[in-house]
Amino acid sequence: QSDHAVYAVDSSHVGIVLPELPPRVFEFDSVFRPDCPQQVMEEIFDDCRDLVQSAVDGHNVTVMTYGQTGAGKTYTLFGNKSQEGLAQYMIREVFARLGDQESELSEHPKVTVCGSALELYNNHFIDLLRPIDRTGRQSPGVKVCVDSEGCVQVDGLAQLVAAEPQELLQILRRGLAQRVVAEHAMNADSSRSHMVFTVRLTEGAAHRKLTFCDLGGCERLKRTQVVGDLQKEAIEINKSLSALSSVIEAVAGRRRHVPYRDHKLTSLLRDAVGGTAKVLMYVCCSPAASNLEETAAALKLASRAAKVVNQRSEANEPAPEE
Repeated sequence: QSDHAVYAVDSSHVGIVLPELPPRVFEFDSVFRPDCPQQVMEEIFDDCRDLVQSAVDGHNVTVMTYGQTGAGKTYTLFGNKSQEGLAQYMIREVFARLGDQESELSEHPKVTVCGSALELYNNHFIDLLRPIDRTGRQSPGVKVCVDSEGCVQVDGLAQLVAAEPQELLQILRRGLAQRVVAEHAMNADSSRSHMVFTVRLTEGAAHRKLTFCDLGGCERLKRTQVVGDLQKEAIEINKSLSALSSVIEAVAGRRRHVPYRDHKLTSLLRDAVGGTAKVLMYVCCSPAASNLEETAAALKLASRAAKVVNQRSEANEPAPEE
């Protein structure tokens, strides 16, 4: 359509029409078109379901969504009232794979499954499974640190045990219900924060995690027309995404120094971007010509992210020092 500046060339290429320039084509592992929401979500899940087995086998796995505000990041990862997202599909698959593992190996130690929900709002961490006061703060707060094996830990974060899929899905719903959202000119239900939902699998002394990271939407203040507190939120989101972009660029370029400490977001994602985790990023794009600048920026970052080659390590082995 004439209004579409972005289009799917095929299942692995996206084209973008830039003003007064020849169309540019980007190559990715997979490209999904939003024709039929449920069918597309099932296709996305089929494309990445093997990552669940990787988590069960002992690897850290991270799935994140990135893109401009209103492009469908939260919908893709967590769904809405009428359609489940990728996280719900993968949570059910976790328990199915664990059940298969236990039935095949009767002597296999039982795996404990825990869920946690963390929000980074206005550069402050909030545990979404604990009460929040009127100021939006908590006492005591949570603190991000890195253990001796290079794995990120969040001290003070509530981790609730789930014995079956429905219990873990309920934990996810609790976290989503407390997340900060607001309306602006480009999105009637805009997430004003980054949200990280982590499924931790513990088996004796060994542990691994499946992390779902829904990044807040990058936005231009002129277009979203936000003021006051919403403007401050947008500025903080843009700062954090800029820091993440710098980290991805440094890791992709194999630089000696990676600026993880430049922002709380990149500190939190330290073992997900450039570590030994298996990482999958979904970049959500608007096809409209009016969103061309934001879409072009998102596709360029995705191209840099595709060049990231994480370190290899055996499951449950300590990560090598940086």
